[in-house]
Amino acid sequence: MADHTRVTLPLAVAIPDGMLTLIAYLTGYHPSGRLAALLADEHGDWAIATYELDDPQLLPHLIGCAHRRRLPLIFLASYSPLDAAADHIRAVGAGVRGEGLTVVGQVQVNRGHYRSLDGVRDVWGDWQRAEPDTLVAAEMVVQGRAVLADREQLAAQYAPATGPARDRMTAAAAIAQRFWDQQHRHDQATARRALRAISLRHLDQIDDHLRSEPTQALGLDDMDVALLGIGLRDETVLNAALLRADRDRGYRQVWAQIARRVDHADLPAPATIAAFTCWRCGNAETAAIALHHALTADPAYPLARLLHAGVTAGPPAPSWAHLTRPSAADIDPH
Repeated sequence: MADHTRVTLPLAVAIPDGMLTLIAYLTGYHPSGRLAALLADEHGDWAIATYELDDPQLLPHLIGCAHRRRLPLIFLASYSPLDAAADHIRAVGAGVRGEGLTVVGQVQVNRGHYRSLDGVRDVWGDWQRAEPDTLVAAEMVVQGRAVLADREQLAAQYAPATGPARDRMTAAAAIAQRFWDQQHRHDQATARRALRAISLRHLDQIDDHLRSEPTQALGLDDMDVALLGIGLRDETVLNAALLRADRDRGYRQVWAQIARRVDHADLPAPATIAAFTCWRCGNAETAAIALHHALTADPAYPLARLLHAGVTAGPPAPSWAHLTRPSAADIDPH
């Protein structure tokens, strides 16, 4: 399941075409084999939750999400051609209504067509073509969102590079690691400070790149990426990267690119940074994809495990500055 954070739309959203358009942009792809639930209130605030069709926690999670976010209006869409999927979404709708929430529509979607499942089975609507809502699409583009063909295409943006690119990166990482191992043996403290300074300069370079050339590819070569991957083992560098990455979609793309390129041993940190930025930008499903790669590389990586718990539980993403702010007990334990 994936519970996405809230977005605000300054326009009315038509049922069902506007709703289906919004689902695609908020998930980042055209769903298949999933149930999507749009949640809203009367003030233009929206959230989305998506589920595998056989998820046993679908109904309690959806109801909890709606109550927690105070979004009582729900639109349900089942992306499956099966008759069983139609019966399933109707059962979900009944469960939602039983908790005092309002179902504004429920549709079944297949290959760009939909049919309404409102009313009794004998009067379910005919299949008709879903037409993208241009006003909703324009607003989503303004907010920096895009739609890919499917979830696999989205996941590929976070998968480690393969082939010659991976071979070059592995060689660069080996050279960088040998160099810093030698420096550590000579003077560990000085080497740590030097690597931290180099890594922070690379973060400055990323900032400059996003300000001046946000549509261009990041200009870090393989050795730069290898050094940054090693540098992110330092907590100071990791915190600096997370503070800069808060709520900036450009950083999401940059860290996805870095996560694809770094050595396998250093993948958890940049993949987790990419995940955190996705979560802060309102896309928990993409965050879950990035965290999957982080935890595949290192199942025990603490920050990835922590974020995975937060993304799965479904609360809005806090800022990194808020998470790292000292508590009153930290400041004055007495």
